[in-house]
Amino acid sequence: MYAPNESQSQTRTVQVTAPLAGLRAPGYSAAMVPRVSEEQRQALQANPGKPLRVEDDQTSRVYLLLSEESMPTFWADYLRREVLKGLDAIDRGEVEDWDVQSIKAEGRRMLDPGPPSAS
Repeated sequence: MYAPNESQSQTRTVQVTAPLAGLRAPGYSAAMVPRVSEEQRQALQANPGKPLRVEDDQTSRVYLLLSEESMPTFWADYLRREVLKGLDAIDRGEVEDWDVQSIKAEGRRMLDPGPPSAS
């Protein structure tokens, strides 16, 4: 947890909002909503507000199942934890100087497709 060091005279407050209203994949329709199995329902009820890890037995890919009303809090808590980790790193001196122009130039190089190829 983040706690200001002695040289800091201000308290840092991390506020996060997660605008999730209307979050839907392109082409989404209500007919595409999968149904929760009885096994999943019991697991969700046993751990309310916490994500349920669900594994696809064909791909071994893991998904998180979470109630829609819990998502903003879950997301905000995650972001808050990550920001606080960064603030703790700053307090430990784990920082480096950075130059905005060189970062922008590197991004442009990464996005530049290069000259058109002669065919």
